[in-house]
Amino acid sequence: MKSFAKVAGSLSTIVVLTLPSGHVASQTVRMNKPNIVIILADDQGYGGVNCYPHIKRIVTPNIDELAESGVKCMQGYASGHLSSPTRAGLMTGKYQQSFGFYGLSTPHVGGIPKDQKMLSEYLLENGYSTACIGKWHLGDYIRSHPNNRGFQTFYGFINGLHDYYDPLVGGSWDGVYSGLAFTLDNMDPVVDMEYSTYEYTNRAIRFIEKNVDNPFFLYLPYNAIHSPLQAPEELIGELANNPAEVGKDDIARAMTFALDQGVGKVVETLERLGLRENTIIFYLSDNGAVDYSDKWEFRGKKGSYYEGGIRVPFIVSYPPEIAKGTVYDQPVMSIDIAPTIMALAGISQDDMHGVDLMPYLTGKNKDVPHDVLYWSTEKESDTQVEKNSFAIRQGKWKLVSDPAIEKDCNLYDNETDPQEMIGLKEKYPEKYKELYAMYLEWINQMPDELANGENARLKGMELMRKYQKNLKKAGKKAVPLSFGEQVSRKK
Repeated sequence: MKSFAKVAGSLSTIVVLTLPSGHVASQTVRMNKPNIVIILADDQGYGGVNCYPHIKRIVTPNIDELAESGVKCMQGYASGHLSSPTRAGLMTGKYQQSFGFYGLSTPHVGGIPKDQKMLSEYLLENGYSTACIGKWHLGDYIRSHPNNRGFQTFYGFINGLHDYYDPLVGGSWDGVYSGLAFTLDNMDPVVDMEYSTYEYTNRAIRFIEKNVDNPFFLYLPYNAIHSPLQAPEELIGELANNPAEVGKDDIARAMTFALDQGVGKVVETLERLGLRENTIIFYLSDNGAVDYSDKWEFRGKKGSYYEGGIRVPFIVSYPPEIAKGTVYDQPVMSIDIAPTIMALAGISQDDMHGVDLMPYLTGKNKDVPHDVLYWSTEKESDTQVEKNSFAIRQGKWKLVSDPAIEKDCNLYDNETDPQEMIGLKEKYPEKYKELYAMYLEWINQMPDELANGENARLKGMELMRKYQKNLKKAGKKAVPLSFGEQVSRKK
């Protein structure tokens, strides 16, 4: 793993590995079932990683090294412009709209329906050990808890945001304890934790170490760099442009570097245990940049279907198949990750909308992975679809509707104008009409947003009692703080 001090000097490292013979033998047996690691950043824009085009100063030596070890996709997209919808698409390999999952209200009405099989469930059924460590945001009903959706191990939080230090302080929880959200170890509330980025990294390492002799799926969705802006003081001091006047960008840079250290430690652990050659690693963000992240020169940000809201860092590293230093320039999407994994694991499926990326990333298939890509919020009505926020991309052409930014949707040439500043619907009216009609046909096949389910939800009161009991066992005394006070104190 590369530290900040090493970055300041040489960027090269030499790792000497001494492997027990048992690890080598087990690798021979397990080569047909690769280990799988998905690392998901939160709110990290396209320019939030040093090896991608960026404007702000950023320090990500380990993520850069991961990209150099495999392929850097220059037109990698999230399937949603917000956190939860993208996660739904990522875990199912489908356009999340196809099962009524459009926005942030859906996690609070049951999450992904049980009839939509998740990647974790496929892998668990086929002999994989499975873990989700970090931010879930895919439903706060008991039926949607990670332990009930194919993950044997879960450590993290259920809702959309959380304090980085206090396991009890986060987003609202079912209206029972406004301003409180629990960090959970499987189903049990957590009493104490490290800075959450460090905690998630350490638990990910322990999971890998426990599964040296068994194929595993590690889903590591960090909450960095989502608000609240909190980072260890020592990192802020090292990385701030002016330590005497620390701003949001400085804290975000420190949060990013803590995440980068985690990536480095995970890769280092795989190398130490002799697992790196048989492990495929995906790294991406759940949506585009927030204000304190970096979207490069793209228009829009998180919550928009302009490039700034959906184009993200997208890295794939798999040493046996993907050549080092590969750069891939065709559009790919987060829904492609699940079918790629399924193909590598030898598991059949016939209903995912994404594609197996391996033939494209290795150069065996010279065609483009997708003829067309779609994004959309819920349709306003069958007769007023033009009020939707949506986008459709076909080749170099992209049609974008974002009523919050532009009154009317417009057509853009993403090859010559990736910043999407020059509207072309007047110049190319036939292409505009063609893409608009394609979007209408697609969205009108999608169901309405999921309705409120009937299954039991995880209850704040019950978990609070369990938390207080665990706290008493640990000899600790609760100090209730509002979320705003906690954020201020931890900054």
